[in-house]
Amino acid sequence: MTDQHTAGELPPARSWKWPTFEILLYGLASSALVVIVLGAPVRGELFGDFWALVPIAGTRALEHIGWGLGAYIPVLLSFYAIVIGGQIAQLRNAGATQRLLGTVAQLTMGALMPAILLIFAACIADPQLAGGLVVLLPVSGLAFFLAVQLGGFVVVENSMKLAHARENAAWVTGRLKKLEPRGEHTTGAGMASAAIATAVGVAFSVAAGLTSLQEMFFALLVFCAISAIITAYNLMNLRFLYGARDRVTRVALLLPMIGVHAAVAANALPLWAVGKESLAVGLLGVVSTCALLVSAPGPRAGKSWSQWTTRAGAAALAVRDLNNMRARLQREIAALEARLPAVNAPTLQQRVRAAVGALRGR
Repeated sequence: MTDQHTAGELPPARSWKWPTFEILLYGLASSALVVIVLGAPVRGELFGDFWALVPIAGTRALEHIGWGLGAYIPVLLSFYAIVIGGQIAQLRNAGATQRLLGTVAQLTMGALMPAILLIFAACIADPQLAGGLVVLLPVSGLAFFLAVQLGGFVVVENSMKLAHARENAAWVTGRLKKLEPRGEHTTGAGMASAAIATAVGVAFSVAAGLTSLQEMFFALLVFCAISAIITAYNLMNLRFLYGARDRVTRVALLLPMIGVHAAVAANALPLWAVGKESLAVGLLGVVSTCALLVSAPGPRAGKSWSQWTTRAGAAALAVRDLNNMRARLQREIAALEARLPAVNAPTLQQRVRAAVGALRGR
């Protein structure tokens, strides 16, 4: 699929708000890097001479900002002329080149912002340098304006958006085919999982010697709260896990789940140390049951027990999310197809003329 403009056609652009925000974000990142460099340990003291170095660095920046902006603005003007003038219109990757030029303009403007801030700090520390602002402000304002204009051309072509939306729709459809036939999903499986974990925890505590009704009631309330929190967390993570497309995202979702279960189970040690062995055993029962309901096989047709696991509840939520995503993608595809110009198939006469022309060319 080509990424090409026709000659004389202005390239697509976006609102000035987004490139302005991105330039400020790049400038913030560059300023943070400058702060780290200036605040590096000097004489063993972190940020010891930071405020003393700021006006000095600003004075040095003022000495060099002239040739920096003098080289930067012509480059921006050439980028702007290339994009607006149509020199890249006939390139196959015209859109990619346009986005590259806009991104470079934004990044370089963001990289210059720390120097401008340092110059302001130097002028505040030494008012005699304030005369440089008379030149710096309009020139840097012009550079910022050009960078925002070029950043406005960092947009994705409708044809590329359409291809990406179709690819996502195909993936969602394939994912739904794997999830939907696994039996009758029920979102009540989450509440059922919490109830099962609570019951197992109380049963473990009673088996470990818990006899007082008051302590049983206390254990019921505590285990109910713990199992509800863990189950809700597991439901959300598994819900996103079912919609994850890459292995890195899956690992990033699984590791916190393991950490949460381990952290809650670790609280059994202090309970055991203070003589609450029954509550410690019950807590371990709650955590192990929650982990079992997460790691148990997913919902399967013909197996009613599989419909009441945490994974079954997460699958139901994932199916709902994927159906909503598919509907949104279908609307997006229809809107993008309506924006793209219609490509008519060549008639028989046109095909014959093309064939005869090719033969004559030989």
